Amino acid sequence: TKIKCLIQSSQPVIAIESTEEERIRDLVYRAARELNVPYFDWSLTRGLHSPDAPSIGETEDPSVCLQFIKDYKGAGIFLLKDFSQNLDKPMIVRQFREAAQRVSKQGNCIFLVAPNVDLPIEIRHKVYFQDWYLPSREELIILVSKTFEEMQRNDGKIKYELSKEDHDPLLN
Repeated sequence: TKIKCLIQSSQPVIAIESTEEERIRDLVYRAARELNVPYFDWSLTRGLHSPDAPSIGETEDPSVCLQFIKDYKGAGIFLLKDFSQNLDKPMIVRQFREAAQRVSKQGNCIFLVAPNVDLPIEIRHKVYFQDWYLPSREELIILVSKTFEEMQRNDGKIKYELSKEDHDPLLN
């Protein structure tokens, strides 16, 4: 997938502007699992969290979150939701730069996801901006078909047939 390629590109920080936060989160999490790399996501209200471990205490604070990323040993993918809003303080900018340098040396990756990722000049050169678009109608048709096929494979009891006309009500 595109996300997996971005992770494997050794780009330390990837910014994705999108209102589809959960879709991006799911794609990054799935890529992390396929690569067998620990995944963490962050929000101001929950702090750092991993689906495979308990929440990491006190990391709601952006500074504490960045310190955790800097000190983290081993492989890791960190998805930070709306984090760029916190980059208006010199100390947070400095910590972010240090965290980006650290993940770069370790081959880890930070994803910044928000509807608008506005970064200070001190950070921009470290960040790869990835455009993210809503799926096309054709991609949605493939997704719906794959979902039904997977449900049928997993359960065996589900039988379905979707004609071209059946897709329209599902996608509208």
